[in-house]
Amino acid sequence: EGKLFKPYRKRSYSALQKLVNKGLKVNNTDRVVVYSLVYPSSPDEKLLLEYLVDNGIKASLPSMRANYLDRCFLELARAAGQETLTIAPESFSPFIQRIIGKYFELDPITELILEAAKLGFNIKIYVIYGVKGEKKEDIEKTIKKLKEIAGIVRGFRKQVSITVNPLIPKPKTVFQWIGMISLDRARGILRLFRRELRGLVDTRPLDVNWGWIQASIALGDTSIGKLLVEWGVQGGDLGSWRRIIRRHGYDTSYVFTGRSPGGQLPWDNIIVDQLTERVLVSEYYAWQRLLGRSP
Repeated sequence: EGKLFKPYRKRSYSALQKLVNKGLKVNNTDRVVVYSLVYPSSPDEKLLLEYLVDNGIKASLPSMRANYLDRCFLELARAAGQETLTIAPESFSPFIQRIIGKYFELDPITELILEAAKLGFNIKIYVIYGVKGEKKEDIEKTIKKLKEIAGIVRGFRKQVSITVNPLIPKPKTVFQWIGMISLDRARGILRLFRRELRGLVDTRPLDVNWGWIQASIALGDTSIGKLLVEWGVQGGDLGSWRRIIRRHGYDTSYVFTGRSPGGQLPWDNIIVDQLTERVLVSEYYAWQRLLGRSP
């Protein structure tokens, strides 16, 4: 979403307040669900939360950007009825952060989790693994940090859950050219997560095979449409997916190799501004340099 919906836009406090009041009246409710790609990201969003609390309006908040949170915001979120603090750091390895483009300092994360646990929050964390170029030490850094967080949260008798997903390449991102790691390697990494975190946290992994199916659809061309219809008719389960692609001789190798840089892409008919397209290309070459490859 961050790639497709540029330039960055935000609504003013007054506009948000009007939307909330209208929605509450139309739906005859006292609860607001906040949707945002980057939350919180401005003082206006804090003002809106203050308005909700002052007027006794409950709020369900999205995954929050840990580097934008402070104790004051956490207190407001708790007062609005939020029971779980959800964050999506993706990885605690600086190297993987550089590839994904999601940067933050590690020490403030620990302090934030400590404050959240003191305030009575349960903690939910989303982690991504399987970025090409990821080494075992990158995974171990993430696991070490997750163990530290689990210890803090459990010390306050609160729950911590971790959702572990393989990286699924999507169109209009640099991963359309990079592709997905092999299923065998993905399964091995997932086993490592589950073994190291067993008994500490509630780990909720996405099945690697479903990640493969999602990537097949995401990076597929128009020929996949007929397969999807047939798959839906036959139940939409993993077994029927395997049978259908085998019967049609459908090759999903593009999921793992990525689409060819500089070649025609199935979604080139979807026009995004040229600046975004140029940034994607430069990000791809930056990834190659990070791995010591020649562009």
